[in-house]
Amino acid sequence: LTKIAPDCHGRQRIAFFNLIKVGCAFLLFLVLSAFNLNLHGETALYASVYGISNFFSTLFGFLALATGSLALTSTIVSYSVVIPCLFGIIFLHEEISPQKILGFLLLLITLLLLKKPSDNKKSDKSWAFFVIATFSCNAVSAIVQKLHQTAFPEQFREEFMLYAMGISALLFFAVWLISKKGEKPTLSHTKYAAPSGVLMGLNGYLTLYLSPKLPASVLFPTVSVIQTLFNIIFSRVFFKERLTRLQIVGIILGAVSVILIR
Repeated sequence: LTKIAPDCHGRQRIAFFNLIKVGCAFLLFLVLSAFNLNLHGETALYASVYGISNFFSTLFGFLALATGSLALTSTIVSYSVVIPCLFGIIFLHEEISPQKILGFLLLLITLLLLKKPSDNKKSDKSWAFFVIATFSCNAVSAIVQKLHQTAFPEQFREEFMLYAMGISALLFFAVWLISKKGEKPTLSHTKYAAPSGVLMGLNGYLTLYLSPKLPASVLFPTVSVIQTLFNIIFSRVFFKERLTRLQIVGIILGAVSVILIR
């Protein structure tokens, strides 16, 4: 959905687009909770960290795409899945086996093969910082989700997402106020920001839903492969992008890696 609105690269446009995006996610969970919320302090703390991390991940992700190669950016950021996997194995003492290690290695190869062909775009000097920041924030977000559901399995999921999206929305509102410089807001991209926000919120909620049911070393690699495959299919169906031979091999390896990781 970000690709459909390529002119959202100015600071004001980026802030407003993402304000609408996370604002719609906030409204989604306000509706889903039917205003029947439990004010749980510890969930609010976890959600605050997630909301701040989501804000920076979204902001720096946009800036990384604006200042560097789409193919290289998406590939590097996708490898953030390594961090929550290692966290689960090292700190949550999740089981590891030769089969799972092989699946994990195939996953890394899959993510590399599934990247979009190089767009030959030169990277700005600030691109490396934006990519590292996005990578780190994605990893933190995943770990916080797992920790919350480890502490409170199958509880306070709507509250977590509502608090987190509310905090992200407030931060983007502050950035928009600072950067707008008297410009009048435009709703021209709301039709893209709104569904993007709803899907982002549902993705976060489903991750919380699955967290107590699956080890982090299984959940996050599986989600990463599925998201990447969905992106490839979406690009093929709606943007008529052709699959390269390497991407086809990557799709096959991705399916194998998920089976092995399970």
